[in-house]
Amino acid sequence: MPPAITIGLPVYNGEHYLRETLASILAQDYPAIRLLIADNASTDGTGAICEALARQDPRVRYDRHERNIGAWSNFNFVAEQAADPYFLWAGAHDLWAPTYVSRCVELLEADPSLVLAYSLTGQRESDGTETAGVVFDRINTRGLGRLERYRRVIWDLSACSPTHGVMRKSALDRTGLFRLDVWGADHLLLAELALLGGFAQVEEVLFWLRAPHGAQSEEERKRRVARTCYPDRVEELCRLSWAELHRQTLKGHLQAVGRARMNPAQQLYALLLTNLCFHVRSEAPLVDDPRVNRLLSVLIHRSRVWKAFR
Repeated sequence: MPPAITIGLPVYNGEHYLRETLASILAQDYPAIRLLIADNASTDGTGAICEALARQDPRVRYDRHERNIGAWSNFNFVAEQAADPYFLWAGAHDLWAPTYVSRCVELLEADPSLVLAYSLTGQRESDGTETAGVVFDRINTRGLGRLERYRRVIWDLSACSPTHGVMRKSALDRTGLFRLDVWGADHLLLAELALLGGFAQVEEVLFWLRAPHGAQSEEERKRRVARTCYPDRVEELCRLSWAELHRQTLKGHLQAVGRARMNPAQQLYALLLTNLCFHVRSEAPLVDDPRVNRLLSVLIHRSRVWKAFR
């Protein structure tokens, strides 16, 4: 029997896409799958859909929270319940080709240095049509050293699609999962995993993120993410600028680098790399004093020193 995988699916009011998503998961050709659904106190038909499926399919377990604990806490909940060697987080509106899990597990079984495997990632619109020409996160770090893996992930990550890859549970248990004190908790989690091992990519689109929200302004997106992931901090987070939110993520990355086992020269390089990446990519402030930060920013961009770390 091949090593088992737990697929954790956190969901809140997902009835519109849920049947299609669940069918996509349970159609996987990998024979050793368990599906754990955690309902975040949905108020629509999500519960009825999941309860019916759990009665029909012994691979499915359905849990329901008494209150909405927020998306990140629910993602953490399903991961903490899993005990199989492999784990995958499933978004409640996304889709997978039937070979997704088996192709990813094959890569992980062949290379013990890997912590995660995923495929090229496409996008589907709210009506299910595939968005032509859109492919996310071409990041493959097989065979690279720790600093190079980390550098590739923090500079090149866009849609965070590797968070829906097949992961070694033993590696995931060594991370902080989705931290509730960090805005970019998904980015930070992938950076932590990159410090632990390689990411392998199947060079074929076998996974599709769905875009159910349509076009949104930056402020609308901030409020939606805050309401979904950090329900107890919505107004606090919405008052912060994007630069300040990105600085939260930067601090989390610096903490992860500080905990990683490196020699002093490697750690210094990683700290400089992290600061420069977040300042250039996200305009995260480097220091609290706005005037000093502006001066440093001008020096960094005019000298193009950051390119040495890109």
